[in-house]
Amino acid sequence: MDDIVEASGLSKGALYGHFESKEQLLLALQDLTLERRIEEVTSRFSDPASSTERINQLLTTYLDWAQAASTDQLRLNLELLLSAAHRRSLRSQIDARYERHHKLFAGLLLQGVQRGEYRADLDAEGTAAILLALLDGCTLEWALATPRRNRAPRILRSIQSALFDGVSRSFAPSRGRREP
Repeated sequence: MDDIVEASGLSKGALYGHFESKEQLLLALQDLTLERRIEEVTSRFSDPASSTERINQLLTTYLDWAQAASTDQLRLNLELLLSAAHRRSLRSQIDARYERHHKLFAGLLLQGVQRGEYRADLDAEGTAAILLALLDGCTLEWALATPRRNRAPRILRSIQSALFDGVSRSFAPSRGRREP
């Protein structure tokens, strides 16, 4: 907090008047970055865009953010998530954020089912949870990897391949291959 006070030019009292803890400040900073970028992407969704295109835009936004973030930022993010396990106020904010992201992905997946892009038996809720877990896993890897590598494009292609082959209407999950 001393570093933040020095960089901001505010007194500690003024800073704590806005944020009750370091964690609350970190949440606010994240809201200014990733949350805003996601809102910008979703506000630009056009009606004719497919669910796949929309999901790709969200995945790209998240992976670009995580790739561009410093290792310290990613580690602070992980620390924040761990702190939420012990602090009820943080936990409710983190839970609300997760729920927003989950609903967004699940809604796009369900929309894809309704439009005939994806299999009718797709579990949108479960698939959305898997997508979020993959993205969290990328953040964890980048927070711990030394040196960090520019893997976002490869990871995005891998997620797209695994996800969209699996949810495609022409995929036969019982046989694990495409139907003719």
